[in-house]
Amino acid sequence: MRTSALVYMFLAALLLVPAACGGGGGGGGGGPATDPFLGTYSLSQFRGVIGPPLEATAYWSTFSFDGLGSLTGGTTSSITNGTLGGPMTSPAGSATYTILGGNALQFTSGAVTTGLGGMSADGALWTMGVVAPGSGASIVCGARHESGLSVASLNGRYHYAQFLTSASGTSDASFWGWVDFDGGGNASYSIWSNIDGTISGAPATVPGTYTVAANGTLTLTLGTATYRGSVARGGALGFFSGSTIAGGPAGLGVLIRYSTAATNAMFSGTYHTTAIIADAALAPAINWRATTGTTMADGAGSWAPVAVTLIDDAGTVSPISGPFLPTSYTVAPNGGMVFTGAVGAIASDGSVAALIGGTTAGSGPVLYIMIR
Repeated sequence: MRTSALVYMFLAALLLVPAACGGGGGGGGGGPATDPFLGTYSLSQFRGVIGPPLEATAYWSTFSFDGLGSLTGGTTSSITNGTLGGPMTSPAGSATYTILGGNALQFTSGAVTTGLGGMSADGALWTMGVVAPGSGASIVCGARHESGLSVASLNGRYHYAQFLTSASGTSDASFWGWVDFDGGGNASYSIWSNIDGTISGAPATVPGTYTVAANGTLTLTLGTATYRGSVARGGALGFFSGSTIAGGPAGLGVLIRYSTAATNAMFSGTYHTTAIIADAALAPAINWRATTGTTMADGAGSWAPVAVTLIDDAGTVSPISGPFLPTSYTVAPNGGMVFTGAVGAIASDGSVAALIGGTTAGSGPVLYIMIR
C-alpha cells in the first residue's frame, strides 16, 4: 500500500497531516516550560515497502521541535530504488508529539498513532519506528544539532554498522567493522558483510572521505556511495543514511567511537530500541520487518526485549506478547559487543548501542539501534 504523502516518509505521516495530539511541558512563571525535545535535529531513516512496486527508501532530513510538543518546520530528501527525491518541506505546526514515561516518544496524527520510540534523557538523541498502518517497515534515528564541531571532531577509530538495500530493491546487506578517521577529512574502512545471507570471509578495506559542519552535519563518502547524517556528543557517535547520489543504494548506519575500558556493566538498563530486519532471501512473502519497543540489559551479560511492536513491509502493525527469551552478550574493552548471531558496539557512556548481523551463514541482515 502506497498512497499520498502519508507514506512518503517516516515524518510525512507525522508532520504533513494536521495533528490533534498535544505534548510538551506545562505552564507557570513567564510561560510554558519546555521539555528536552527541543532544537534542530538531523534525521536518518530506512523504509521498505513490499508494494507493488517494491521500494527501498532512505531519507535524510532536518526537523526542528519547540520543546512544547510541536514541530516548527522541516525538510526531507530521499533515494528510492536509486532515484533521488525531494527536498520536501513540512510546515510549522503540522505535527505534535508527546513525551511519555521513561522518555518514550509518541507521534499522533488526529486519532492515529503514527510513531513510537524514545529519546535520551537530555533529548539530544532519539529513535522511532513507524506504526501508521500501511506505511511499510521503517525506522528513524535523530541527533540534535550542536555547535563548534569540525572535521577534527571525527577522529580516531569508530565501530561501523550499516543496513543497506541495493538500488534494485532486491538485495539486502549488513556491514560491520571499523573506520579510521584522520581528523582531516580522510577515512579508511575495514568491513565485513552479510549479503543476502552470505557472510564475507575477510574484511574489505575501502578508502573514503568525510566532512563535518559546525552544527554536526555529516557527509561520508565510501567507495562510490555518499551518505548524509549528523555527528553527536561532540564527535563520539554519528547516524547516517543515503546514498545521496542517484543510482545508489538505500542504507542506514551508525558510528560509535572506540572505548578504552568498556565492560559488560556499561550495557545496563532499559533502552528504547528499533530494528530493521531483512529475510536472507527476498521471497516469497515479507522482505523487510521493523520493530520498535524497549529492551533490557542487566549489565552482566543478558539482554532481552521487554515490549515489542512489529511492522512488516505491507504496513501491518502487530504488538508481540512476551515473555521473551534473553540472549547473551559480552562487551570488549574497545566497546565492541558480541551477541548470539550478531555483533555490536556501545558508546563509552552506555547511552547508545547498536547491534548488527546476522553473522552466521543463511541469517538475514539486521540493524538494531538502542538509546536510553
